[in-house]
Amino acid sequence: MLNLSQLIDLIPSQRHDEKSVDSRIEEFGEWVTARIDSIEEHDEFNDRSSGFLSAFEYLEKLDIEHLNFNDSALKISSSIISDKQIFDAEACKKRLENIIDFIYVTTGTTDNNIKCQFAPYLRHVKKWSEYPLIKQSKSGKVSISKKVITDLGQIKKEEVVKQYSKYLAVSIKDSEVENTITMILNGFLNCIFDCGNYQRLVDVIRSLASVDEIGKRSILETFAVFQLRGSSAAKSGHGPENKLRNILEQWGMISGEDFNPYDVTPEAILGLERGDKKTRAYDFVFPYKVTNMATSIFVQSQIYAGDSGSVSHKNVDQIPLSRRNVKDLFPNAIFLEFVDGAGYCTALAGDLKRILSMDDTDSFFQANTVVVNLRRAFMFAKHLYPAELISWILKILLFSGNEETSVESTVKSIYSPGEVERVFPRTGLSKLNCELKDVLIIDKNIRTSAAAFIIIDSISVLAKSSECNHAIIPGKINYGINRTQWNDLSDYISSRIGRENFNCAVDYLENKLGSLRFNC
Repeated sequence: MLNLSQLIDLIPSQRHDEKSVDSRIEEFGEWVTARIDSIEEHDEFNDRSSGFLSAFEYLEKLDIEHLNFNDSALKISSSIISDKQIFDAEACKKRLENIIDFIYVTTGTTDNNIKCQFAPYLRHVKKWSEYPLIKQSKSGKVSISKKVITDLGQIKKEEVVKQYSKYLAVSIKDSEVENTITMILNGFLNCIFDCGNYQRLVDVIRSLASVDEIGKRSILETFAVFQLRGSSAAKSGHGPENKLRNILEQWGMISGEDFNPYDVTPEAILGLERGDKKTRAYDFVFPYKVTNMATSIFVQSQIYAGDSGSVSHKNVDQIPLSRRNVKDLFPNAIFLEFVDGAGYCTALAGDLKRILSMDDTDSFFQANTVVVNLRRAFMFAKHLYPAELISWILKILLFSGNEETSVESTVKSIYSPGEVERVFPRTGLSKLNCELKDVLIIDKNIRTSAAAFIIIDSISVLAKSSECNHAIIPGKINYGINRTQWNDLSDYISSRIGRENFNCAVDYLENKLGSLRFNC
């Protein structure tokens, strides 16, 4: 059976994982997450689908079926303006956004196209020489100004909605403001209808009116998928990033203290001005607001489920300069890459190799290897958190071989006393020199995570690469232990912490973290 010194020896003495580039790429392919997150898992998908339903119902009532696009644009604009008398400002604003998005997707236009076409359209088709703008002072006073049409530049949906919001903010009827917003909305819709396929909008409204609620919802959800797929591809990393933040909180880390709750620049961490220098923000920094830590871990996410070549290439090109900027402020910084997604197995394989080949890429992790590769960096940096502290308490109690071993003195010989004392109050224990029964009644998330750490670390001590292995963990190909070793390990650990706690930890590793696999 294992002994405590073997587990302590797992703590790395080098910041670099000491894996070759080929080994890293091999490991990536073995543990890649084939399915990252679908568009339907984004909150924006549900919002957009519901918004489309609201827009359809609104336009259906206006009965634009027999109108040409000029008359239709005017009727829709007039109705939107009159909503002010019935609904609150936020509802009116949201309705306009939904209507424009619905019109975009049914006419085959996009904000990216219309923002460029709007000014030339007004100038050459509508013969406008000036564009009216609603201005609002800090005191709330509203006035109208004019902008020469040749100086207008791009006008996005967002700007049109802002103009509408200023109109909604006028508390008394003002015909000049009302005429201005009517011109803006009417001109914007005319541009969309003339540059896009207005008849398809009419046909879609007619078709949706004839199907049942299930069919209607399916069609509108399809529209939402189509419209969001570009933005969702750009945001493909956010799902895994959010899941990682949830995992870190389950381990007892505090958002805003142990790690940053949102992307942050190295200057912002120190409260410095960014100046004119362009500095790429980091997705994760450990620790974030913990003082007296000699080493900080900087993580950037590069997650692509498909071929987003231009975005990936740009991000890879930015890495060297970004890291140099960090080293100016944090000389002992460790750099990890959170890389994942099937895109790196195919179209973006070259980008993956570039990232993993960089001398200062100290290590990398994937969604399925967080508990091994990210924890390795935490161990090297001696960054402690409740689940890790509890796991060491359990390791001492289970594997020291001496009931007289002091938990407190042993833990404080592994981590600094200050770091232990910082984290200990969050463990749920009353004292460090505790008994096993005390640990088994603390918060379930912390308890399960700690037990999972023990299982994965125990396997790491014994692991070898073999096709005969039964329990497989991240590392080399088929890296793990055979069935006999697994049975012995599971029998011993479960006999000490209880079969239910052990099974919960195994389920957590296998199904939640994706870091433990079993061969038949």
